[in-house]
Amino acid sequence: MVEYPSQLNLGFYPGGEPYFYSNPWPFDAEDLINNPLPAGSEWYDEDWQGTRLPYHELADDPTATERLLEFADRVFQVVQPTLTS
Repeated sequence: MVEYPSQLNLGFYPGGEPYFYSNPWPFDAEDLINNPLPAGSEWYDEDWQGTRLPYHELADDPTATERLLEFADRVFQVVQPTLTS
């Protein structure tokens, strides 16, 4: 059996209602979802597992860049203890 290293993917989904996302793997809901995220973002566990920050939350916000960086940094802070080298 192939073992994959733990990882964190950050990206943008442009379809439907666009959003920024993260996919920590492995996703341990018990260890992750109780950690707060920045305003407008949420843990997501429906057809995939991770976090979402809807594009509409940032679209007209003059601080959008800072908010997006805050989102990415917070996700990394939460997931970092699960990442192996």
